[in-house]
Amino acid sequence: MKKIYVLIVVFGVLSGAQQLKASGFAVFAIGARAAALAEAFVAHADDASAIYYNPAGIAFLQGFRAKTNILFSSKTTTASFPASGTTYKSDLLFIRGAHFLTWSMFDRLSLGIGLFNPYIARTQWMIENPYSYQTEFSVYYLRPVVAFKLLNGLSIGFGIDFIISTLIWTHTEWYQGVSRLYRVNSRYDVKGNGLGFTAGFLWKIGHIFQFGGRYQHSVDANLSGKHIYQKVYMYPVSSVNSSVTLPSEYVLGLKFAPVAKLALCFDLHWNRWSQTKGWQFQFDRDKDERDPGFYAIWGDFLDKTIASGNQNAKLQLKDTLNLKFGLEYWLNDRFALRAGYSYQPSAVAEGAVHPIDPDLDRNIISLGFGYEGPMFSIWDRDEVRNILSFDFYIQYVLAKAQASSIPDFNPVYDNDHLIIGGGLGFKF
Repeated sequence: MKKIYVLIVVFGVLSGAQQLKASGFAVFAIGARAAALAEAFVAHADDASAIYYNPAGIAFLQGFRAKTNILFSSKTTTASFPASGTTYKSDLLFIRGAHFLTWSMFDRLSLGIGLFNPYIARTQWMIENPYSYQTEFSVYYLRPVVAFKLLNGLSIGFGIDFIISTLIWTHTEWYQGVSRLYRVNSRYDVKGNGLGFTAGFLWKIGHIFQFGGRYQHSVDANLSGKHIYQKVYMYPVSSVNSSVTLPSEYVLGLKFAPVAKLALCFDLHWNRWSQTKGWQFQFDRDKDERDPGFYAIWGDFLDKTIASGNQNAKLQLKDTLNLKFGLEYWLNDRFALRAGYSYQPSAVAEGAVHPIDPDLDRNIISLGFGYEGPMFSIWDRDEVRNILSFDFYIQYVLAKAQASSIPDFNPVYDNDHLIIGGGLGFKF
């Protein structure tokens, strides 16, 4: 039991590690082993991160297992205006963890729980524009799962998703005064919860083929918080409500192992981004109730009362079909080499890429290696205490530059993105 308590404390510390600023609304790799295969993992699912990729996979994991994954992401997004030669940047970093526990309770029944952060959007532009100055959107999933082995080679798994979502959006509003323009930063800061579910299956046909699939239901999160006009201190803070829809996902995968040490993996991943209509903000009180002090004191100064009705950040998202390919080769019983490639098209409608969501078509190349073997006692080198696994990967993202057609802010967007990560696992 002491080992379990120690692992819980370690997972809690890693989950609370400082998150640096990043950019782009994206789904990052959750597990290090899967990331090295470009996340072509739904039919492979052979470590504790299967809780995310395919909960049915934990039915084939023996004993008690723990896996923690950490990634470092460096991404530079540029917005260039070819006519003027002006370029703006969002140059930010990110550190994130994902953590999993599984337990083979009986021969055909396994339990697990995972904490991970798949949806992230963080940008910070050194430019004032009416669409976005700073965005911070983050969603954490706590997913308990149960998996049943129906037959020796067939399993199903189910999970409940408890989510916590945080959204901060700051944009600039300009108002024409008598003699000049006045700038006001409008900031929304909301958070809330949601509930969803996931299900998966894994079918092992002999030693050559494995088929897998996962369905993740969409989640409607109700958020609440505050709105404030920064740098206009007499304006009262207003209570606001918001809503965010996280997309449903459908994934099908195939693992082909023509020889004992070689495996080829293929995934088709359909994301229903069109279900995410936008970030909608509704004020709790009527306009006249919220700001009588502002109108009386600041109205003459700005020469214009600030429009304070409900607001919607239109994301204009579309469904995407991601293609993922992975290759794994075991050099011996303990060391494996992995590589992968995936194509992930932009979830933003044609010409609608903007500062809130600089999402572009991406080609992702992955390389990595793994180790899995015994960990011996420091007191007795012949005594095996448990099984240790370690995975490392590096991903480079090749983006396709895309022009925006948004009026008054229509640059060409591009980005440069490098991800490095690792995973540490134990089997007791």
